[in-house]
Amino acid sequence: MGLKTFKGGVHPYEGKELAKDAPIVEVLPKGDLVYPLSQHIGAPASPIVAKGDRVLKGQKIAEAGGFVSSPIYASASGTVKAIEPRRVAVGDMVNSIVIENDGAFEEVSYTPCEDVTALSKEEIIGKVKEAGVVGMGGAGFPTHVKLSPKEPEKIEYDLMKVLPEDHWILWNIHVITLGRTICTARSPRCGECFLRCLCPSAEDMEKEKTKKEKTGNSGSRKGERL
Repeated sequence: MGLKTFKGGVHPYEGKELAKDAPIVEVLPKGDLVYPLSQHIGAPASPIVAKGDRVLKGQKIAEAGGFVSSPIYASASGTVKAIEPRRVAVGDMVNSIVIENDGAFEEVSYTPCEDVTALSKEEIIGKVKEAGVVGMGGAGFPTHVKLSPKEPEKIEYDLMKVLPEDHWILWNIHVITLGRTICTARSPRCGECFLRCLCPSAEDMEKEKTKKEKTGNSGSRKGERL
């Protein structure tokens, strides 16, 4: 049996008039702050603080747990109250660092980069990784991984060969938009993609969908015979 759906989607009340004319104010976090160690796709981060430690705003409290992982930083100063499983938005229990916010927001000292143009590509990627930058999509994919393809020069050269130079910027925008709206990391909408006839992943997903539909229909027929 195919996936049941409907056209038009859901359009809940937005309630924008409740805040659209209100001034922007700074809201600081209060009370205990919970930092799940798995906030991104890939390996969970590993805590580098312990219960009872005092931490500062901007201090690293968890190290990346692998290549596809990202460090985590405190957003307030305070004392580590516990490192324990806490329930997250998706319903899972995830090991988390709990910090008792002291309200002081005492910050660590930062060392700014004097001249980013003087850094090598590897140094820039290293700084992106150390900063814990991840994508804003549902997967929270670590950005340094995206910046580290196996053959970046070959990929760029292959694209340059098939696209005229005056199309490079335009197609870059198109590809980014496609990745954010259609070819997403989770539940890609292959049926709506204009590149599905060229994409091996779309073909595999279509085969899997057909297989599930056949299995569902077969199960229905068996039930009818019974």
